[in-house]
Parts: sequence; C-alpha cells; structure tokens
Amino acid sequence: MTERQQRKLGIWLIAAGGVVLAIGATESQIGQVTDKMPKGWGSVVVILGIFMIIAGLILWSISHAPPIMTWRDYECRKARKRDLPIIHQFAVQEFGDDVSPLDIMRRWHGRNASVFFVVITEKKKAFEETKRVVGYFCAIPLLESAMSKIENGEIKGRDIPNEYVAATRKECAAVYIGGLAGRGIGAKAALLAVMNREFMSADSQWATTIYTRPITKDGRRIAMQKGFMAIDDSHHGELGVVYKLQLDRTATAG
Repeated sequence: MTERQQRKLGIWLIAAGGVVLAIGATESQIGQVTDKMPKGWGSVVVILGIFMIIAGLILWSISHAPPIMTWRDYECRKARKRDLPIIHQFAVQEFGDDVSPLDIMRRWHGRNASVFFVVITEKKKAFEETKRVVGYFCAIPLLESAMSKIENGEIKGRDIPNEYVAATRKECAAVYIGGLAGRGIGAKAALLAVMNREFMSADSQWATTIYTRPITKDGRRIAMQKGFMAIDDSHHGELGVVYKLQLDRTATAG
C-alpha cells in the first residue's frame, strides 16, 4: 500500500468511525422508538467506532512518518558488466521502450568501460547490509566521424554503432549523454555531481563537445540549465531532438 493509499484509508476510517460512534451514542433515543434492538448494542457500536478512529489515526500517522529504514551512503562508480542487465531494466522502467537494447549496451561497455555509471546505496538493518542500484547515467565517447551523423540525424543515441564509439579518451571527439535516471533526490544529485566532474568540469580530460537527446521533461530541464541548445533552432525546447553543448574549459578554469 502506498503512502497516499494509507492516508486515504486512514481519513476514511476516521470519518466512518465518527459516524459509527455517533450512531452508538443514540442508543437511548432509538430505544424510545423501538424495542427490537438488542440490549447494550449501543456500547458495542461505540467501541467499534472508537477502534475505527484509532486505526485511521495510526494509518494516517504512518503515512506521514519518515521510513524506519533509510537508504544512505551513496556510491557512484563505473558500471561493471554484471550491472548492465540491472541498468537496462532500470532504464525501461524509467523511460519505457525508447532505450538501448541490452546487447548494444554490452557492446558499448566492451568497447569503453566508461560508458555507464551507477549509483549504489546501502541499506543497513541490525547486522544486515544490502546494496542496491538506484540510478545510472550513460555517456558515450564518440569518434569525430560520428559527430556529423549525430547532428544530421543519421544515427541515434539509443543505437550508436560500435564503430563510432571511442575506445580511449585520446580518440574521443565528443560525448553523447544518454539516459540519466535516479530514484530519489540523493541518487539524482550523486549522478549529476559525477557527470559534471567527469565530463563538464575544467579538469575533465574528455572532449568539449557534448550531445544529448532528452525524452523527459526533467531531462530537458537539466539540459537547458546546463546550456544545451537544440541542433535545429526551430525545435529548441522540444523533447526527442538532439541538443549540443560546446564547453569552453579555458574560460571555466579561469
């Protein structure tokens, strides 16, 4: 049951319990009208009403209380090969079917292990520790030969052929930021911090040309905050089109 459902059920029980309590309190008045009701029925109804109100208050309180177990100690690292199925499942849940197939993700990762980053959280309870992936981002280093094809729409980010993926930073002429998704503010903040440090900071060793194609409003908001501009000016601000950012690290460092 979600917090919203708990809250609704709690409010309903409180209201219904109040009605039941009011009915039970009218035992003496109803007894003056009819003697068909069993003796003491009003007390039973009053007790039932009180229990309903108490149950409603408990549910309402639980729905507003912070969780007893909290996810903490965020860790963002490069994804390993075994993380890729989890990342793919995560991407499908967040973005639907407009994501890269798992076999393509595996080929990218085999070409360059810096393509995917994951955010891991650790949940602690008593003597148990459980690690869980709660976010990821994809950043594909591109060869120079891929840039015109990305800008002309000849190839799309979700299925960039391996022949256009740079195997080393030295070969990288541009970076394509693919999916970025995190569950919770903490996970998203960790992802953005690592992405900024790795690809957009003055100390970054990657290329200064960055592409992306946001397919969600949140992705578009982040892209426009970073200064990305649509390749086609007439479509700036739209979803599903390619955006470009040209960094000036000299100015940033100064």
